[in-house]
Amino acid sequence: MKTQESIGSYISCIYRHAQIFFEKELADFDISRGGHVFLLALARNDGIRQEELSQHLKIDKATTARAVKKLMEAGIVARVPDENDGRAFRLYLTEKGRRLLPEIRRISQKWTGLLLRDFEEQEHAEVFRILRRLSENAAASRDSL
Repeated sequence: MKTQESIGSYISCIYRHAQIFFEKELADFDISRGGHVFLLALARNDGIRQEELSQHLKIDKATTARAVKKLMEAGIVARVPDENDGRAFRLYLTEKGRRLLPEIRRISQKWTGLLLRDFEEQEHAEVFRILRRLSENAAASRDSL
């Protein structure tokens, strides 16, 4: 019987190793595992509503709330009530958060470099094209459930 390969097992392996890598690399920055994703998203969308951040990252609201709380406790993110909707909050990077961005970006690029270290330059674009399609298919499959 021929063993079937599973995309999920490869994704799971990369995810586990990414968690270990980022936990180690972020240990000195008051950022918990996965918090860098929120920080980088806020760098591109400073002032975004918390609900929109969840939608943008395709992460549930409870996980976003926990991550934002930890980043606020670390003084990296500020949560300000939305002027137009009293139930909503807008998220902003603090000065500390902005100072951390270059280091967070460097760590993120280091991880990407580690993953792509044996790839030819033309393969880089192909990897990202395939990953983008896989992500789109995964998101679309959620809608059909």
